[in-house]
Amino acid sequence: MKNPLLLSCAALVLGLIALTGVIINSGTPLGQDSKSVAPTPGDTHHLQQRISELADETRALRNRIAMLESRPAVAQRTPVASASISSEEFDALKEEIQAELETLSLSSTGEQALEEKIAVVLDQARNEEKAEKANSKRAKGEDRLERNVEKMTTWLGLTNNQADSLRSTMMLQKDREEEILRLWEEGADAAVLGEMKAADGQAFQDELAGILSAEQLETYLGAGGATGK
Repeated sequence: MKNPLLLSCAALVLGLIALTGVIINSGTPLGQDSKSVAPTPGDTHHLQQRISELADETRALRNRIAMLESRPAVAQRTPVASASISSEEFDALKEEIQAELETLSLSSTGEQALEEKIAVVLDQARNEEKAEKANSKRAKGEDRLERNVEKMTTWLGLTNNQADSLRSTMMLQKDREEEILRLWEEGADAAVLGEMKAADGQAFQDELAGILSAEQLETYLGAGGATGK
């Protein structure tokens, strides 16, 4: 069935066409006798203008009708029938979801393992950096100690054996001083550390007494060497 709007438009166009034909053929306004009234030039111009307007309206209506006829018909919606899922399909969907969840769980575990590995690498890097600084500090301390041994060898006139023994004793004293410093950094009791430092100083003097002669020891202690530096 055609659209009622199309039928109405078509009837209107036919009516306008018929009306235009009547006006053209008669050459007189509607409702007047052609024998009694003769058209004037002004009326003729007005009539031609009106005919032109009617022709334009007719063409516009034809175009409108053509557009309406070419428009595709709107498909009528049909309600979607309620569908049921079988138990097999439900089980398959359930397995698929579980597999996806397991994948996500493995991914999360992998990220956690990666974070732990990164933490281990960072700790290792920090420890290596700390060890490198400690080695650098120790190397500088050993170099300073060696210069002190050479200085004391020249100053006190030490033999090679005395210089070697002095070097070992000074290295031992240096280790004791570093241990006291480490305990102080960890927050050890100041009084305890003071006692340790005094005991280490006395031990160093006793060790020097076993290496140096009485005259060398007196020269060393007289110059303030009791500090062990």
